Amino acid sequence: MNNFFLKSVAIILVILHIRIMESIYKQLVNINLKLAHLLRYLRKQNNWTQEYLAEISTIDYKHIQRLESVKYISDIRFSTLLKLATAFNLNALDFLRYILLPEEM
Repeated sequence: MNNFFLKSVAIILVILHIRIMESIYKQLVNINLKLAHLLRYLRKQNNWTQEYLAEISTIDYKHIQRLESVKYISDIRFSTLLKLATAFNLNALDFLRYILLPEEM
């Protein structure tokens, strides 16, 4: 194979990698935003403070703050989502479905 072909393939692979990473990042941002809005909404509906939610969910108060503020886009642990669903006395599957699935589904 010639050098030009190999360089072209390498460039295409880099472009594909960048596009895939952009897509994953957008999905992660969307999940974080949906979780932040849902947490804030449910917490306000129950007249709970972030401190109280942290206490009943056994999630650190600072982590609750970060989840609600979306200042830090993070990979949210499944166990954290389950603790939050349990704290709000919600069906875990419905809670996860709302956060993880696209709007149109």
